[in-house]
Amino acid sequence: MIDWEKAEKTFDGKDELKLKGVLNSKAGLKSGDEIKVSATLKTSTPSVGTHESQVKKMELLGDTSNYTYETDVEKGPDVAITAKNYKVSLKEISVSYGSQEWKDLVAGKIPESYKLKDILDFQTNFDSEEEKTYF
Repeated sequence: MIDWEKAEKTFDGKDELKLKGVLNSKAGLKSGDEIKVSATLKTSTPSVGTHESQVKKMELLGDTSNYTYETDVEKGPDVAITAKNYKVSLKEISVSYGSQEWKDLVAGKIPESYKLKDILDFQTNFDSEEEKTYF
C-alpha cells in the first residue's frame, strides 16, 4: 500500500525516525494521482542493525479529495540503523626518556598519570551535549 523511501538512519540512541513514501496502486489510486505519506516510525530498538518498525503517526499529503482513507497502518518498513563513525587519534604525549611513564608507553600501557580521555582526540562534531559529555 505504501512505497517507502529508503528506511535507514545513523545511530543516534533514539528509536524514532521520520520517513516519507507514496501510496501505490494497491491503495486504489487512479493512474496519474499521487498521494504522499509522511510518517513517524518507532523501531523495536535504537541499536545498530535492521529492525522492524511501527507507524506511530501518519499524514497524507496531496489531492486526497477523491479518496477516503483510514490511516490505520501499523507495521512500517524494516529500518537499517548504521553505526556512527568517529575519527579518533592520539594527542601528543611528552614524557622523559627512561622514566616509568616512558617505560609504560613503550610497553603499550597508558601511564598512571594519564586517563584515556586525556590522550584521545575525537575529531568529530557531536550531535548533542549529552553525546559530547559521554566522550
